[in-house]
Order: sequence, then structure tokens, then C-alpha cells
Amino acid sequence: MMTVEGSIRQPFCDSRVASEHESEEGCMTLTEKDTVARFDRLVDAGIINYDYTQATEYRRIAGLDFEFRVSKVLKDKPADTTSPPSTGNGSVVPKQRPGSDINTHGSEIGQLDESHFLTFNGYSCYRPHYLILTLDGHRRQWEPLCIDDFRAVYAFFEAYGEDYLVFFNGGVEAGCSRLHKHLQAIPNESFDGNPWRNLDENSDAMPFTYFEKKLGMNLNPEASLAAYTAALEMVQRIRGCEIPQQDRAPPHNVIMDRDRILVIPRRAAGNGLVGVNAMGMLGMIWTQSEESLQLWLDAGPHTVLEHVGFPRRV
Repeated sequence: MMTVEGSIRQPFCDSRVASEHESEEGCMTLTEKDTVARFDRLVDAGIINYDYTQATEYRRIAGLDFEFRVSKVLKDKPADTTSPPSTGNGSVVPKQRPGSDINTHGSEIGQLDESHFLTFNGYSCYRPHYLILTLDGHRRQWEPLCIDDFRAVYAFFEAYGEDYLVFFNGGVEAGCSRLHKHLQAIPNESFDGNPWRNLDENSDAMPFTYFEKKLGMNLNPEASLAAYTAALEMVQRIRGCEIPQQDRAPPHNVIMDRDRILVIPRRAAGNGLVGVNAMGMLGMIWTQSEESLQLWLDAGPHTVLEHVGFPRRV
């Protein structure tokens, strides 16, 4: 159950939902079912791009399990982080917040904690697929995560439960396609509900270095931040003598749920033909066509992951 007062405070922008779920105190309670229904309406209205007919293929390659989602939606997703978003007819969309390059018009859900808001991803690979964005549109994707980011993540977990993964593409080399600082959240449905399968069952085949911390009973933003900060220091050591730029973290991915956090150092966004975001590093790969899928298979997914990460020292 999600309440507008507390974890999520900004009114839900759908009068049909508001009228049905307004409480005696005047604040709405929104179930996941409500949110999915609104997601579907926004897809039908063309505000959110989602492919209901997307295909999913499973392959086991070099000891790792891979899930390929083939979605035509990704053909229209902006790849240039320096260009403003545009509509389907090519006209530039007015920015929602000063400094932002992410259009959230009509798709915002509500405010998370004091510093972030929740919206649907305009180019969704999951139903639903969320963005957790900073209220300050000038914050950038190359900045390290901070306590406010983790507080927003835990507000999301409190609102929607535990069956979600939250991830962060920290910098262009880590697979980000927009500059406004944001995390993403997707349903925990891959690999029969165990998206950590390669980490837990095929760890010997993982070709890149990563840092994992199981949080146990320490389910709070402060513990997650401490684990993340320690991992980020190790990421910097792996990169050697490179001096970090002020207010810029080394390129990395973060993947987390309420039980663990994973940090992956990155050195490239792709191999020149295919690109990899955080989910791709776990074997969940989104492609825009069968041709793109074939490029992955020709290159060898295991080889691509080793190239974009830092080779594991065994």
C-alpha cells in the first residue's frame, strides 16, 4: 500500500484513481494494482512507450544464464545524453524541471521523501518500470549516490514492497542515457523471480569484478550508504592511479533490493555494437530487435561483459 502522506506526498495525477481511493483524511492510498492500471492507460494514450508484444529469449552461454528482452520501444529511446527529449513528431518537449533532460509530463506519480519524486519510465521494458528522480533537475548521473538517494529508495520499498530491484547507471560508461540523476526500479520477475541467479548459482563464471554486501537485518538507508561508500572506494582502487574528478564518481553500476547491494566498476558502455546497463551485467539484456540480439550472440555475451567491466582476477 502506498500513501501520498508519508512516503509519497504529491497527489496522484489521475482523477479516476483519486476519487476512488481518497481516505477520510483527504490523502490517497494507492495499491500496486492502481498504479499498474494507470500505467496501462498512459501506454494506451501514448505517453509511455511500452511493447506488450515484446519477446523474451533465454540462453545459457559460458556458464551464465541470459535473458534477452526484444522490445521495439528501445528503437525510439534517446541515446544522446546531450540532446533534449522530443515528441514523436520531432518537436522538443518542454523540460519539466530546470536543468532536467527527462520528460515526465503526465507520468509523475508522487514525491518520495524530501528530495526525490517517482514517475514511470517513458520507455519501459517492464510493466511497470519506474524512475526515482531528484527534485533538483541539475543533479547529474555521474555524481555518487548520497543518503538522500538511499532514503528515497527505501521510501519506494516501503510503498511498494520487496518484489522490486532498484538500479543505478552511474555515468555514460555505465550505460546511462539521460543526465538528470535518477535510479530505476523494475519488478523482480527475471529468471523465475531470482534476478540474482548468476551471482548466487554461477558466480565462478562471472567475468567481471564486483562488490557485494548482504545487508541482513540492517535494512536502512544508512547501512546501505556505508556499504556503497566502501564499495566505491574499492572501485577507485581498481581504476588505479586515475584521480577522481570533484563531485564525480568513477563509472559504476549499483543494483539493490532490501537484502543486498551490488556495485560493479565499469570501463565502457559497450563494445561499439551493443550497450550494457546495470541489468545487463546480471544477464538481463534489453535489445531493440532480433538483429540486435544476434549482435550479442555473435560477440559472445560473456566476452561483452568482461569488456565493459574490469576482468575478474581469479
